Amino acid sequence: MLTIANVGDSRAVISKNGVAKQLSVDHGPASERESIENRGGFVSNFPRDVARVDGQLAVARVFGGKSLKKHLTSEPDVRIETIDDDTDLIILASDGSWC
Repeated sequence: MLTIANVGDSRAVISKNGVAKQLSVDHGPASERESIENRGGFVSNFPRDVARVDGQLAVARVFGGKSLKKHLTSEPDVRIETIDDDTDLIILASDGSWC
């Protein structure tokens, strides 16, 4: 069994029998706007830029981000995948580190 706990913009992909399956999802400010606003924050989206929490951070779930912590969550998105003979490969990536 493989357990993926994703916070932020990391990636996890598994390939089984030559078919890739995404195991993680981005936690961007645009998709989590309601929870950010419910915590007293705001999401900005200036032209030619990505959505940002309080005009600063481009992810909505983090472990750090002390100054923005009250507007964010560190609750991971958790998925469990079976590793078996059909598994070709697994790709794990975060901030430029690909394994």
